Amino acid sequence: MGFAFCYLLGFQLLPRLKNLKKQRLYRPSAGEPDSYANLQPILTRSIHWVVIEQQYDELIKLATALRLGTADAEAILRRFTRSNGQHPTYKALCELGKALKTIFLCDFLRLESLRREIHEGLQVIETWNSANDFILYGKGGEFASNKVEDHELLMLSLHLLQVSLVYVNTLMIQQVLAEPEWQGRLTASDLRALTPLKWQHVNPYGTFTLNMQERLPWGIQPDALCYFAEISAFATLGPNCIFNSPSVDVYVNDKVAVNGGRPQTNLDALDTSGYLSLAPGTYHVALVPTGEGIDKALLGPADVSIAAEHRYTVVAMGQLSDTSHKPLVIDETAAFQAIGASPTDSVQVTVNNLKGVPALDWSLAGSTRVSNVPYGGFKAAI
Repeated sequence: MGFAFCYLLGFQLLPRLKNLKKQRLYRPSAGEPDSYANLQPILTRSIHWVVIEQQYDELIKLATALRLGTADAEAILRRFTRSNGQHPTYKALCELGKALKTIFLCDFLRLESLRREIHEGLQVIETWNSANDFILYGKGGEFASNKVEDHELLMLSLHLLQVSLVYVNTLMIQQVLAEPEWQGRLTASDLRALTPLKWQHVNPYGTFTLNMQERLPWGIQPDALCYFAEISAFATLGPNCIFNSPSVDVYVNDKVAVNGGRPQTNLDALDTSGYLSLAPGTYHVALVPTGEGIDKALLGPADVSIAAEHRYTVVAMGQLSDTSHKPLVIDETAAFQAIGASPTDSVQVTVNNLKGVPALDWSLAGSTRVSNVPYGGFKAAI
């Protein structure tokens, strides 16, 4: 049934099956007992396609209910158990699943790339589970209480420690990759093999003292830490996007920007480079069509000044038909402070890049969140 429901929901189930030698393949049609002579030892009966055809509408209804969330997956699966094996829809799901499982087994045996993909995905999940076991080591990782509140507190704490571990490890890896001796040393395959799911350097025991007033030292002094981001050509922080713009490469000081060891190239209109950690100063920023020289820049090079402890976003403004484009530099830190936003608030920044609209309003669920955003400008709102 897993194969059937995944197929109906629009994605492919790629499991790692145990006892592969005991699996059986279903025949596509009846009346051909001697076909596929080399596969006879593992072939079984044919698929009952008529059952699937008769229950097609019911299968689509179930898949739609799951997709829209109008029915609970557990409630649906509870209806179709082995004790209710005579239900026609259950039979149709089983037949569809058997057909899809047969196709999967054939592809799994035929394609080495598929076997590698499944194995790599499994390694990620097993590594993640191992990290959870390392973090949640108390009382053997078991839930010692039967209270829902205790379960929620335990899982929320685990999630917080999970993301903290990944975040700190990511910063450490970025710091190493930013060193000159590592620039260009790692290949694309090497970078794909990097993972922040490491804990060998962590001591989970003892007393931990947290100082929320200090930053972690990552090679840059706290008073010189700032962030910088570029948004690719013609993209905006709202509904005003030109989707037909070419992909671009991000240049900072006449060199391709590198974020986390990855060159910021071939960014589409809706992509962002992410925040780059830079020292305070003035930088030459340009967006260049992928594969072109900086002399063909769509934006810039433009001088952008950044201050310590501030986070910025640079938006390329204008329309695709324009001969030149101006940068809109958004000091997010100053904008958030101006509206009294705290670091925990969810802030929406709206940019008006809609040609012919002198003032733009942005609404959510019938409520106006931002009003009168001038063309070529922006406003922030909580």
